Amino acid sequence: TQGGHVISFTTGGNFMGGGFDPNAQGSWTNFGSGEMKPPFVMGTAPNDGTTNVVPNTKVNISFSDPMDTSSVTTSGNIKLYRITVSNNVETATAVSVTTTMDTSQKIAILAPASSLSAGKYRAVVTGAVKSANGIFMGNPGSGQNTSSFESFRSHFDVGANISADTTRPTIKGTWPINNDTGIAVNPGALSIQFSEAMDPTSINSNTVTLKRGTTQITGNVSYDPMSYSASFAPNVVLTTNTNYTLTITGGATSSSATDIVGNPLASDYAVVFTTSSTGDTQAPKIMFANGDEYSVAITFSEPMNSAKITDSTNWAKSILYGEIQAKCGHN
Repeated sequence: TQGGHVISFTTGGNFMGGGFDPNAQGSWTNFGSGEMKPPFVMGTAPNDGTTNVVPNTKVNISFSDPMDTSSVTTSGNIKLYRITVSNNVETATAVSVTTTMDTSQKIAILAPASSLSAGKYRAVVTGAVKSANGIFMGNPGSGQNTSSFESFRSHFDVGANISADTTRPTIKGTWPINNDTGIAVNPGALSIQFSEAMDPTSINSNTVTLKRGTTQITGNVSYDPMSYSASFAPNVVLTTNTNYTLTITGGATSSSATDIVGNPLASDYAVVFTTSSTGDTQAPKIMFANGDEYSVAITFSEPMNSAKITDSTNWAKSILYGEIQAKCGHN
């Protein structure tokens, strides 16, 4: 079919205990947005089990989905405890924290009111936290969508005789590297690897920029707290045989990229690269696809136009009872 792809799977179910008529379009009033999979925690920084953590640390919690900000920042929905054990009895003492979120709404930042004393700590995400689509981490049907139900735990130890962190972060590497040539005009995401955990709110379009001369290129900036890495994905195809500069802002300014405790990069970090002399004439390919009860994922070989698909011929169906087909390409 000259590049066409069909992804097929079958769904079915008995909603709310009632009969299911696939032809009764428009008769259902108890559907939400269609997404019912609860969000979950991808990981934390400090990582679970980390020892010798500095006393002035903050805690990053990375979620699988964009989250409802008010449910995350409400006092008591995400907690930090200091754990002590005496005579085999554990005592959890609440630590005063302020919780904020980054612009992606996928990373929560817990900032203790003061430096932590040496000892073991536990970060807890409760069932009252919910996604931006309104799906609680705790099961409402079992009464778990409350701040008393623990959906996730992570532990770390603050080291004894460990000084507060005043060391500036560094950049361990980038892709492309400085003075690289022949970079594709549709490079996907440009990558930046930091030396330590960064403050997610400081990794944004103001501190990570791409320019052609003095012209700034629009793009999406993201940060992964698990790998200490950031990426910049251009929104446009780059110009052939042209120099570009990727800059990460540093220095003692309010617009610098900073580590998790607020130490900024020492200075701006710039990477210059040159694009290939060849434009993009290669058609994209579907690398693989999979689906489950909640979603269909299609992975392409290169960045794709993210505009909504409105072609009812090549994207023929949405969510229907029975066999579902997601059609890509042309027949």
